[in-house]
Amino acid sequence: PCPGCTRPPAHIAATAGAGLWVGNGSRMMTAGALRINLLPWREARLLRRRQLFFVSIGGAVTFALLGTAGVYMLMASAVAERERHNVDLGEQISEMTKLTSEQEAQSADLRRQQAIFAQSRQLHAARIRHSRLLSALPQTLPQGLALGKLRFDPTAIQLTGSAASARHVSQWLQMLETHVDIATAELQSLRLNQKPGTDARQGYYYQVRLGLHGAEAVYTPPGSDL
Repeated sequence: PCPGCTRPPAHIAATAGAGLWVGNGSRMMTAGALRINLLPWREARLLRRRQLFFVSIGGAVTFALLGTAGVYMLMASAVAERERHNVDLGEQISEMTKLTSEQEAQSADLRRQQAIFAQSRQLHAARIRHSRLLSALPQTLPQGLALGKLRFDPTAIQLTGSAASARHVSQWLQMLETHVDIATAELQSLRLNQKPGTDARQGYYYQVRLGLHGAEAVYTPPGSDL
């Protein structure tokens, strides 16, 4: 208290209950204890700090929410952009796959046409050799050998006729095996002609099979699988 004051300062608060004043200006407690606030500015400072703390917490939470929302929007935008890019990439892949399929189909058609053309050339060359062989076959017949029937198919020529002896047939087969257009010469049958009054040149009946070059070439119509 200040000098000469008879009452306590304003910041001195008494508790509930009555008190007695003494001669020196003090008061005796009779019913309760006194509560004196010596530093009133401390409570104000604590209040301001508390308010500032709550404001800071609120601002931090607000900034955190705003930052999270911004990051989420950026991530959503990046994901959407990536999805659009994936869609475009998928369309490009589909186009490339379609183009590749078309090119493979064209390549398959080209290979099929080339195979057909090669087979056609083989068949044509085989037909030329066969025609040349049929034209030259009568000149290969030796003396004592006669040609009776001839049957031609794409793989071989069947010859039947008569011969004076088996030796004539054997010599003829050896000659035929050296011919350029004949792959194999096979004697399938040789039997003795036992009919009375038979000509000497018809003492034996023979059957010969001539295998031809190019007989493995098989024609495949266009559009069929090779």
